[in-house]
Amino acid sequence: MSEIQAPVIGHSSGLTAGDPQGSLGIAVPGNRRHTNAQPTMKYLPVGLDVRGRICIVVGAGNVGARKVTNLLGAGAAVTVVSPDAPPDIARLAAEGHLIWKKRSFQAQDLEEAFLVVAATDDQEVNAELVHLSADQGALVCDASSADRSEVIFGAIHQTAGTTVAVFTDGRSPSRARRTRDRIASLQREWEEEQEETE
Repeated sequence: MSEIQAPVIGHSSGLTAGDPQGSLGIAVPGNRRHTNAQPTMKYLPVGLDVRGRICIVVGAGNVGARKVTNLLGAGAAVTVVSPDAPPDIARLAAEGHLIWKKRSFQAQDLEEAFLVVAATDDQEVNAELVHLSADQGALVCDASSADRSEVIFGAIHQTAGTTVAVFTDGRSPSRARRTRDRIASLQREWEEEQEETE
């Protein structure tokens, strides 16, 4: 049994029909057009197949490291760009599970990227990554701003044959994790009851 996070593709709430680049002046990937629909969700929960896809994680702190773990678990071809990284990232790179570029990011790092995760501790750098990712046509998750993200990561509980994802529109990852843990507990109780009746 594993508990990971899963991506959700959505829209940037800073975008309007009259402001195609958003209130922050940052373009995001994908074409948009005006619609009269009244959305009831900020993000559409979907499954995203990243197997073999090039996914770039810029920044290898706690948040970046979690995203790396999630992406590897989903079979992505992960490249980490960061001058420093925790031992687990270094070990995974040494074992050939990912590529680690031990330096600050450069624009060419994003070439051929399917998904970019901006996970540095610098808002300006993350905003620049969003802009450059849009230029490359890559999906982007800004770990410091759900409003700038095309993809957000939710809390997941996964068992054999069952996956449950919890999202809070990027507002409260801790609440998502608590809700996920409660669901996991309820599922374990249900499975134990099922075993007792068999």
